[in-house]
Amino acid sequence: SSSLALPRRIDRVAGSPALSFMPCVPRSRDQDRDSPTVDNFNPQHGQYTCCFQNLHAQRGSMIIALFHIILALIFFILVIKSLGKADKSLIEGIFQILVAFVLITANLVFLIGLRIEHRHIVSFFICFQTCLICVFFALFLMLILGFKTSLFRDPPIIVNGKVTIEQELVIVMQIFVALGTVFVEVWFLTVILKSFRYLNDKYHFNGSDSVAEV
Repeated sequence: SSSLALPRRIDRVAGSPALSFMPCVPRSRDQDRDSPTVDNFNPQHGQYTCCFQNLHAQRGSMIIALFHIILALIFFILVIKSLGKADKSLIEGIFQILVAFVLITANLVFLIGLRIEHRHIVSFFICFQTCLICVFFALFLMLILGFKTSLFRDPPIIVNGKVTIEQELVIVMQIFVALGTVFVEVWFLTVILKSFRYLNDKYHFNGSDSVAEV
């Protein structure tokens, strides 16, 4: 009947080669079950690598997590050293400490998730990484539009009604730092997405989350 033919027609359309490269198009159940990735899972396939296929996405994601943790620890140490200064309020110092704590905790959890190969933890960090990119992009826009004069603080930059050339250069440098940070974090996100794809394909191949090697 026409009511039974409609789902079959949708499955054929969703499984067509023209739509196979579009992640927004839902895949049919038969296609997931008959997927060559599920049947012939190769952990060393090029789609799970990064850095011009010289590094596996899992190891690359671990390096990214360690890089974030080191930066957050440096930021935390600098905040602790600056707490006694008169130009920093206690509320500002506490907020920066909380930011460093959240960054360290999120990346430690992400590192553990990579180690135990838990795809849900990796998916959580993908959301966190996306929010981090949005924050730096918002800071970049505020610097461009003049709503902020610094990435993290807004010290007075006008002296005798004028802005010096050195201060303008500092603002321009911070604009490029914010933009560069956005590009780097977006590249990090692509590596993490490859790692998630690896864990997701491995899950469908094994039938469960496992730390065992394939």
